[in-house]
Amino acid sequence: MSYIEIKGIEKYFGKNKVLDNINVSIDKGEFVSLLGPSGCGKTTLLRIVSGLETQNGGEILVEGNNISKLSPAKRNIGIVFQNYVLFPNLTVFENIAYGLVNRKLPKDEIEAKVNDILQKIDLMHIKHKYPKQLSGGQQQRVALARAVVLSPKILLLDEPLSALDAKVRENLRREIKKLQKDLGITTIMVTHDQEEALTMSDKIVVMKDAKVMQIGTPEEIYKTPANDFVADFIGYMNIIEENEKVRIVRPEEVLISNVEGKDYRKCIVKELEFRGAFYRLIIKTEENKEIAVDTLAYSKEELGIEKNSQLYYKIG
Repeated sequence: MSYIEIKGIEKYFGKNKVLDNINVSIDKGEFVSLLGPSGCGKTTLLRIVSGLETQNGGEILVEGNNISKLSPAKRNIGIVFQNYVLFPNLTVFENIAYGLVNRKLPKDEIEAKVNDILQKIDLMHIKHKYPKQLSGGQQQRVALARAVVLSPKILLLDEPLSALDAKVRENLRREIKKLQKDLGITTIMVTHDQEEALTMSDKIVVMKDAKVMQIGTPEEIYKTPANDFVADFIGYMNIIEENEKVRIVRPEEVLISNVEGKDYRKCIVKELEFRGAFYRLIIKTEENKEIAVDTLAYSKEELGIEKNSQLYYKIG
């Protein structure tokens, strides 16, 4: 049996069914992302696991024990929300220590636990500052520390990085993943960000319209999507018809050249979009089909890629 078993969960808001027979198994220490567009039910599922929402059907098992009817306080679950919810009148140290103080732990034990987690998240130097003196990234790390210092069985993350800018988000992704692995906490994260899910997760649960579309590792989800929705939602896809068969081809799987070679065919560059490390091309084939192609940025000059230029392509 898996560490967490989400079995047959159903949820209605009035007549609107927001979760339809959801079944997910999570192993101990796994980092699992619930990924999908707005309104697919992922946040509601997270809230049901936490006990903040009550399901209309199904059950949640943790280590074989049914926690479905337990209050949030009795589930031993840590939660980090999107808006941090730090106490403005408490210092960083006091915010992190808050739950331990409520548990009436000895003062020296509280100090040891808080200092240990402060070192792990590299915030020891600001332990006496207040939330208003912190950056968004620092506030998020304090919220994370406050949740994990209680040694919860499960950590729930509700779009924890969505309010941060791109660079801070990228750094925090690595920090959260490292801390989660170091502590071995089984973690469920809600996100609508495909890159976030792909880089952080051991397993991804892709959801749409109250249902699970696919469950798998990031590699499985990306390379072998179960259906068109998953393929299109996780990155970009080309639908290529070959010999009366349809293939899903990612833009990076299409090869381009400025000279004709074996199996290469003519094409015209219709669009050219710079994306930092690579260019996204839209090429038009001799059959008047458009195909997206990703090529490394340095190859633009090397291959003489310009809008309306003629190139050659083949499916890798």
